Parts: sequence; structure tokens; C-alpha cells
Amino acid sequence: MEKKSSGRKLNSIETFKEEIAERYCSYLKTSGKDQVWLAKKIKLNASLLSKILRKNLEEFTIDRLLRHLRPMYPDLVPVLKKAKKLNKEKAKKP
Repeated sequence: MEKKSSGRKLNSIETFKEEIAERYCSYLKTSGKDQVWLAKKIKLNASLLSKILRKNLEEFTIDRLLRHLRPMYPDLVPVLKKAKKLNKEKAKKP
């Protein structure tokens, strides 16, 4: 499923990367710490962490985002699910 971010449509990869980035934001918010602390914890340059938090994700692969997410959520297990198909009857407008 595609959604819009900054006025443009996102493909499923971009959407997934944004969902991962949202986990970074959530962790930082609940930890009460700052970006420098988190960057050290996950062994990532602070400027790169800033890009993730701002969801400027073009240079990041899903693998890289998940690798740095692991120290924050060591028990996290990514699960892939098949996208639900829209029912053609529901998709038609009356």
C-alpha cells in the first residue's frame, strides 16, 4: 500500500523504511535521552541518526536501518506479511 509523505507517493520499500525510522523516533522519545546518547548506543554517526529521525532515508537500506535498530530492541523479530488485496466490489464507488 502506498501513502504520501511530503506530497509524493511512497512505494512499499520507502514505507517500510519510514516505519523503521518511526521506531527510532519512538525509542528516543521514551528513553528521555538525546540524539548523541542514542548515536553512541547504536554505534552510528550522530549526523546519520539525525537523517533517520528526520526520515531522510534515501541513503539507507532496510538492512542497515534494522542493524542499528537491534541495540534498541534486541528481541525485535521483523515479520513479512503479504499485502491485503482490495476487494474490487469495495473499491468501486457508487
